[in-house]
Amino acid sequence: MRKVELTMTEQVIYEIVKDFVDHREERNFKRLCLKLQCSKRTAQRKIAGYNLYGKAYFRHKNHDRKPARTIPAEIRAAIISLYNTYYPTANFIHFSELLPRNHPDIPAVSLSSLRNIFKEADILSPKAHKKTIRALRKKTTARTTDTPPVPTAATPPAECEHPHARREKSRYAGEIIYVDASMHRWFGNTVTALHAAIDDATGTVVGAYFCQQETLAGYYQLLAQLLRNYGIPAAFHTDGRTVFQYKKAGVRSTPNDTPTQFTYACQTLGIAVRPSYSAQAQGKVERLFQTWQSRLPIELAMAGVSTIEEANRFMSTQFLPSFNEQFASPVHPTMSVFEEQPSEERINLTLAVLTPRTVDAGHAIAYKNRYYRFIKKDGTQAFLRNHQKVLVICALDGTLFASCREEIYALEQIADHKAFSSEFDSATKPPKVPKAPYVPPMWHPWKMDKFRQFEEHRLQYVYSFPEACCTTDPFANSLE
Repeated sequence: MRKVELTMTEQVIYEIVKDFVDHREERNFKRLCLKLQCSKRTAQRKIAGYNLYGKAYFRHKNHDRKPARTIPAEIRAAIISLYNTYYPTANFIHFSELLPRNHPDIPAVSLSSLRNIFKEADILSPKAHKKTIRALRKKTTARTTDTPPVPTAATPPAECEHPHARREKSRYAGEIIYVDASMHRWFGNTVTALHAAIDDATGTVVGAYFCQQETLAGYYQLLAQLLRNYGIPAAFHTDGRTVFQYKKAGVRSTPNDTPTQFTYACQTLGIAVRPSYSAQAQGKVERLFQTWQSRLPIELAMAGVSTIEEANRFMSTQFLPSFNEQFASPVHPTMSVFEEQPSEERINLTLAVLTPRTVDAGHAIAYKNRYYRFIKKDGTQAFLRNHQKVLVICALDGTLFASCREEIYALEQIADHKAFSSEFDSATKPPKVPKAPYVPPMWHPWKMDKFRQFEEHRLQYVYSFPEACCTTDPFANSLE
């Protein structure tokens, strides 16, 4: 005779009915209905079923039947094989998005079902919590009886010395923008820097730019993206990198901290820059990089990206729009404090690198191992006197200008050799005379006095040159 297996509830009902039938003379039928919590007719049906079929009557008819929505074993094996072969670094949420997109032959599987499949196969997500890791370790590793007891740690104090309290999001879009960069193997085998900016109120990624290193050029390109697509924000929250602020060694923050080229440009646009010195203060952008380090390398590999140019094109045209559509919160136009987008010319001229230089005896200056002459607006050369101090302006697109005594000049590189000799190249046509270069009007941040104050502040409080405030020439100690 085949053994009949019942569930716990079925076993309890079976024992109650069996006890009543075996001791019918001593038991009360109404009390049986109360114990079974059913009507008299249902109780009579259970008694009749027990008399006809015995214990087998109480076994549910679907006991050995699998549900219609059960995922077949071959589909489970295919999902596990795909994950281990092609997406071993993807988290489970990202994998649930990639599965229908890249493998339409696999039936639709919910995220909870994927989690159950991987749990049965003892596969952990790269984003698994410590509690989950410990549970799997406890399951797979047998605990020995001779393991010494783990000493209990001392009770920590109730108050935290350096708290990082949870705070509310900003009220308006553009009120606070978090800016940072992450060094990672985003594509290929080379470590590159991904600069990113995210809005605090909506979680919208307002810019992203790949570069070889975390540099001023990368942050300038990031800021240019933000200005073109969204406008001028109210404030930036950054880390303590010297791209944003110089400070004295060993001092967290003082009133004498001085702005850098980046904050100098932000002041021109009216953007406040607020550096911080802890990762917790930059939690929103740090979590963004944590998410991207799990998702982005897989997306870049699937797109066949191998260069920085291709990566920047992919980010701006494909990844960022879909990412913001999925994760960012919509914002009403009245809840935005972004100012109107500046013109392309203003962006190009504002995000410039300013460098002081001295005119030599040949009426030229040296800049990045090249010599340059000064060109007026009419295209003729300007002959500035020897030892004259000028301010070299390298615009965002690489165009060079020079500021001197409320005048702006274009800079033309002096070639090592002439391109045409009128005496020996008579058989060929001389090169065409170039048109007069475009020279922009005087920009307020380009004025020499304004930048001299900036240099004096940097020399005195950052590099500890007290004589910088006493000299009449603040560029006498500057590094050429």
